[in-house]
Amino acid sequence: MKILIISSIQPYKSANLGNDMLLSLRDAGHEVDFLTKYNFSGADEQTISVFDKTEDSVKNRSNSFIIRFKIYLLKKMPFIFKRDHSRQIVPNPIEEKPDVNCDLISERIQNEYDLVIITFWQYMITSVTVKAVYDKLKCPIFLIPVDMFPMTGGCYYFLDCKNYKNECFDCPVKDKFDFFERPHKNYLLKQKIYNSIDCYFLMNKWMKSRYEESKIIKTSKIFEISIVINEKTFFVMNKNVARERMSLPQDKTILFAGAANFNVYRKGFDHLIEAMRIVCNMVDNNNLLLVLAGNGKTDYSSSFECDVKDVGYLSIENLSTMYSAADLFISSSFDDAGPTMVNQSLMCGTPVVAFDTGVAQELVINDETGYRAKLKDTNDLALGIIQMIEKNEYEKKEIRDNCRNSAMEKYSLSVWAKKIEEIYNQVVDNTLV
Repeated sequence: MKILIISSIQPYKSANLGNDMLLSLRDAGHEVDFLTKYNFSGADEQTISVFDKTEDSVKNRSNSFIIRFKIYLLKKMPFIFKRDHSRQIVPNPIEEKPDVNCDLISERIQNEYDLVIITFWQYMITSVTVKAVYDKLKCPIFLIPVDMFPMTGGCYYFLDCKNYKNECFDCPVKDKFDFFERPHKNYLLKQKIYNSIDCYFLMNKWMKSRYEESKIIKTSKIFEISIVINEKTFFVMNKNVARERMSLPQDKTILFAGAANFNVYRKGFDHLIEAMRIVCNMVDNNNLLLVLAGNGKTDYSSSFECDVKDVGYLSIENLSTMYSAADLFISSSFDDAGPTMVNQSLMCGTPVVAFDTGVAQELVINDETGYRAKLKDTNDLALGIIQMIEKNEYEKKEIRDNCRNSAMEKYSLSVWAKKIEEIYNQVVDNTLV
C-alpha cells in the first residue's frame, strides 16, 4: 500500500511514536510518507512539512518579544489577566477554524494514497481538516487519537466531566469558548463529518469505551489497537549493566516513575506521594530508591520518605536503559489514554503498577505483568507496589519474561503493521456490520 501519515508533531517527538509507525509499516513493505506541521532536522524525502521553518525557530521568535511583553504586563498590571483555575485544556476552541488552514495541507499532498493515518491533532488539525483530506484523496482514513480532543467539543482531556455523553451540551468550561453553545456545536460538526466520510477510529480498549459512550461515531467504525513500540529501541538489558550506565546503586530496590510534567493534575503525582508514604511505612525504606524522570524543575525529594533521584529529561536511549535498571515502574495517572511509558516499560521487561485506567486495563495483569490498582485508590496502589517488590527472585524473573513476551505479542513493529493491514482489508472488503 501507499500510505500517508499526518501528525501535528514530527516523528521523533512524543516517544518517537510517529517514527515507530513509519518503521512498522515500511518494514512490512509499504510505501509511507509523513506529513507534519514544521520542518525538522533529519527529515527524509518522504517527509512533507506544511511550513518550511522549524518549530524551534517559531518558539525562539515568540520568546524574543511576546512572552517578555506578557511577563511585563503581568508584573505591572496583573488585574488585566483573568485567572482561570480550570484544569481542562482546549487546544482549538473553534472546530471550523483549525490552526493550520486546510488548503495549505491539501496543497502539500501531491500523491495518491491507499490509506491515510492521522494521529496527533493539537494546533494543526480538526475534523474539518480530516474532511478536506478525504475530499482530496477519497481513500479510507484511520484516526489514531492520542487524547480525547477528537471526541469532545474542544477539551484535550475531560477529567471528571461526563458531558461528552451528552454531546458536550452545557459545557462546564464554556467560558473558554467564544460563546456558550460552541462546545456543543463543535461536537455536532465532528459527529456529522465522521459519519459522512470513510473514516475509522483505532484506539486502545479504554479509549474505545469512551468513544462508544460519546456516540460521536458509529461503533462499527471503531477498532481496538495498541500503540506501536519499537522493540529494538526498548529492549531487555542486564539489570546490573543498566544500573551502572545510569549511575544507580546495585544493592537497592529501584522504583521508577516518570511524566513529561508531574504538575499535570491527571498524572496523579499526589497519589504517588501518598502511596510511597504507605510503602515506606510497611517496608524497609532504607533499601528503596525512587527515580523520577521528566521535564519538571521542581525538587520533589522532600515529598518522599525514601531516597529520591531526579534524573530529569531522559533521551530515548537512556529511558530504555532506565526501565531495565528499575525493579518496577509506577504509573499514578488516573485519567490517561496511555501513558506510553506503560507500554515501554513492559517492552523492556519491567513490571508495572498502575491504576485501572488507560492502557493498563488491557496490559497490566495482576501477578503476570504487574499490578492494576483500583482507580484513585492510593492504598491499593501502595499494596501493589509492596506485593511486587516482595516477590522472590524466581517470581520476579517469570513476571519480567511475561512483560516482554506480552509486549512483543501485542504491539511490536510487525504485530502493529499486521493489525493495520487486517483492519484495512476489513474496511475495503465492506465486511463492517
